[in-house]
Amino acid sequence: MRAIVGDVMSTEPITIRPDTPFKEIVDVLIRHGIGGVPVTTSDGRLLGVVTEGDLLTKPAFSTRTRRARTKLQGWMGLRRDARRKATGLTAREIMTAQVVTAAPYEYLDDVALRLVEHRIGRLPVVEDGRLVGIVTRKDALRPFDRSDDDIAADVQAALDDRVTFEYGHDARFSVKEGVVELTGTVPAPDYVNALADTVAHVSGVVHVDNGLT
Repeated sequence: MRAIVGDVMSTEPITIRPDTPFKEIVDVLIRHGIGGVPVTTSDGRLLGVVTEGDLLTKPAFSTRTRRARTKLQGWMGLRRDARRKATGLTAREIMTAQVVTAAPYEYLDDVALRLVEHRIGRLPVVEDGRLVGIVTRKDALRPFDRSDDDIAADVQAALDDRVTFEYGHDARFSVKEGVVELTGTVPAPDYVNALADTVAHVSGVVHVDNGLT
């Protein structure tokens, strides 16, 4: 019931090759309305990613722009990789090679944290070194697009799991706009948080009001 990346990722990502020229990369991003594109080998091995930010080093630090600057140190002080990208002509020369990735079997909430921490909009999904998909911020929000009835059915199934809760319980719940209210009694203190944590991981649950005793 806890969503994984493979449940929501795009399985046919748009890609480019290392020798793809600058203008063609720009065309790919604009034509498909995306902010970045993976660079792969012919057999699907991920080499890097070219983003809008990588491409923007070209107009931002072009020769004409540098000549217009009164302080040349603004250019000279750039990191080496930014200078490389600004003068690059192909994907291999422009791309970011150190890429944050996800795996198809990872939990989606863990990947959502990675997207937030790194302030990025998408992650290549890699398995055995090869690109198998793309997961975006919008994808990470998809589990919340569920009806209260669907959420309630999964919450009930989770609470009925006698393997996890072998000593039973008298927990009851209601769901409204994704918020689950738990009430009732449980046989041991550690069950209070255990039930709440289990319910919180059900896809679509926005918040758990834990009233268990």
